[in-house]
Amino acid sequence: MMTIEAYLDELQRQLAPLDEDEQADVLDFYLEYIEDAKLTTDAEVIAKLGTPRQLARKILADHSIKQNEINSESGRQVTPKSNISMIWVIILAILSTPVTIPISIVILLVLFAFVITAVIIIGSILATLAALIIGGIVLSAFCFYIGLGLILTHFFVGLSYMGLGLVGVGIVFILIPFIRLMAKVLFQAMGNFFRYIYTKFNDRRNRRQGVA
Repeated sequence: MMTIEAYLDELQRQLAPLDEDEQADVLDFYLEYIEDAKLTTDAEVIAKLGTPRQLARKILADHSIKQNEINSESGRQVTPKSNISMIWVIILAILSTPVTIPISIVILLVLFAFVITAVIIIGSILATLAALIIGGIVLSAFCFYIGLGLILTHFFVGLSYMGLGLVGVGIVFILIPFIRLMAKVLFQAMGNFFRYIYTKFNDRRNRRQGVA
């Protein structure tokens, strides 16, 4: 058994990724919520809000989604890394929620199916493009090497091979930004989907628990 003060202390420890001001705002909000709801024991708090870890994961997911939206709306670049981070905290938040209603089970099944499918598709696309780049580099180097070997005996043939090698290098340099753009688009799409799933999941949970 823990006191409400101990509950909030543990919640603060679980909120370590947030800065001190953000932690203070969260703790003030939930302390006020607990007082307004007249929750007097830790059991009542846990029944309403979940364990400190469960609540912290929800808060971190909400914060990550909000930060992602702010960056997007302000024109800041939303990197694949930030989308992956957001997806991860969303998954942790959903997995930490007790599955007690059928719709939650359906959401989790859809979530896992999407994760597996997305990883396979994105991995295959990126692996294919990476293989094309590596193959292009090897082929370009080979052509350039052959051209150097022929330049003294068959000048124009050697020059042609060297030209092909340089063209290949140029194509590779064109493909690299394209791959980065594609990775950004794919991870943004994944992030948007997870954000949508989490919003629906969270709305239903809040309605069920009566939490704003």
